[in-house]
Amino acid sequence: VVLQKEEKLILYYTLRQENGIGQKEAAQKIRAGLEAVLPAYMIPDACVYLEKMPLTPNGKIDVSKLPDPVWQSGSYAAPENDAGRFICDKMSKILGIDKIGMTDDFFAMGGNSLNAVLLAETLGDDYEIRDIYQGRTPAGILKAGSQKKRICSFEKQSSYPLTEEQKKYFYDDKRRKILDNVNRSFSNVPWLFLLPEDTDLEELRTMLIMVVDHHPYLKVRYVKEEARSPEPREQFAARRDDSIPARVSLIHMDKLDKNTLIQPFNLLGDDDLYRAALYDVQGKEKYLFLDFSHILIDGESFHIMCRDLLRLMEGKPLLPETATGYDAALEEQIRREEERKKNEAYYRELLKGCTRNTTEWIDSRKDPAIEKLRDIRFTDSRNQMDDILLSRTVFTKKSSVRMKEIRKKCQSLSITENMLFHAVFACLIGECNGLSEAFYSTVIHNRHNTALDHTVTMLCRTVPIYLRVRENMLKTEAFTRTLRDVVSNANLGGLSTFSNICIMNGVNVPSISMIYRDRPVDEELVPGWKQVEVDSLSSVEDLMLKIFNIRSSTERFDEILCGM
Repeated sequence: VVLQKEEKLILYYTLRQENGIGQKEAAQKIRAGLEAVLPAYMIPDACVYLEKMPLTPNGKIDVSKLPDPVWQSGSYAAPENDAGRFICDKMSKILGIDKIGMTDDFFAMGGNSLNAVLLAETLGDDYEIRDIYQGRTPAGILKAGSQKKRICSFEKQSSYPLTEEQKKYFYDDKRRKILDNVNRSFSNVPWLFLLPEDTDLEELRTMLIMVVDHHPYLKVRYVKEEARSPEPREQFAARRDDSIPARVSLIHMDKLDKNTLIQPFNLLGDDDLYRAALYDVQGKEKYLFLDFSHILIDGESFHIMCRDLLRLMEGKPLLPETATGYDAALEEQIRREEERKKNEAYYRELLKGCTRNTTEWIDSRKDPAIEKLRDIRFTDSRNQMDDILLSRTVFTKKSSVRMKEIRKKCQSLSITENMLFHAVFACLIGECNGLSEAFYSTVIHNRHNTALDHTVTMLCRTVPIYLRVRENMLKTEAFTRTLRDVVSNANLGGLSTFSNICIMNGVNVPSISMIYRDRPVDEELVPGWKQVEVDSLSSVEDLMLKIFNIRSSTERFDEILCGM
């Protein structure tokens, strides 16, 4: 019997005498069996042995008589080094227990999913939340953290796999076919900066070339290799050639037409998937234009490159890229095979009662904003995957509800800001579709491995979120636990993509995605550089269409948030 008590899952079990095994061994076997098929957050926090199950007069299990587990430490195993002492100390403070040993189980001693998030944050960049769930004890967490260095051990190859997210630029999982126009992608990530008047453009050009040379994945070439696999979606590969020269143009002109800067990229072939150009306009205005195909980099990669430029400007050496984007793709391929069954089992259970087709609420709407969206025809190859593009919704700190109040709300509910925004967004979706559920995707950065701190590549992933919504739902412990688990699962790295999960479970939903952005939109990336808006129908920024505008509503967002 599995029961939820105070945000913990408790498993109660009995033993047949003929089995001939003790309670401790039985608990270990039960846990090992569940860990082989379920994600970590679906594993019971405690296994409680009973000689027999308490029954009601009707012969059913009497849950009211199931005893609470005793949370206690086993024999004390002292840490043998500073790393072990560090983990024991942090775990002790979070759990409020004076003495924690290397073999003490975090969850068996009272830890829950929220505490796991706090512990991972407290331990710093060397650890991630998955290390807490997988390791459980200080010794196990220390081992899980050290094993992440595997990502650095790959030998250099000429051809590499793509990540699941990158495959979407070439293959339509929904229609099971290679995209028709894979060679002209408008999934651009453009940046235009007005530079200070005293900028030395030749010197800046030299620095930009150094940055490009420093990050091998910027020179990638994507190819189609039919011999690679009989499956069409697996026939695309990344070719590595570090000898390709970095290209940064310096152009003198009379006038800069910002509307013509962004052009499509050819994803297959020998063309660069980035453009870097410095413009000197009549000796008066100086600009830097950088444009990347989104298959090449994510937002964090751009911030890494900006930090590289700052270091060079300060006369400091560039920080080493411990693992390349090629290594990250190989690592994902290994992890995907290791975790595939667990992820499939998790989403199969999560989506067991969901409505299989929720596109009617979009199709039946006569809202002018929806009609406008239907009329837009993007040339982005990825958009062929969906009949209707609502794309990404961005939560920023511009809501009229002050962030101080939001943080206070999160503290009272013991959830993070990201989780709170997911709850509000789920309510909005539930209102739109007329159902008591919300199924959408979210984008996560997937940089939990410290070996990737300085890696320039595309590491974000689009993962599914499914929540049942109802009035006052955040005031119930059951929902807040489910919310933590669902959001944690997305961040723990379930490597199945949103489209694959939908196909696997026979679900047809609109293409709606929620991005929680904790950086200010107008953040100054390099001191003195002023960002200039670039007009482009299909740039990444323009694809971030707000569903709130469809419902006329940041106000409704605030109403829901204040009512929780």
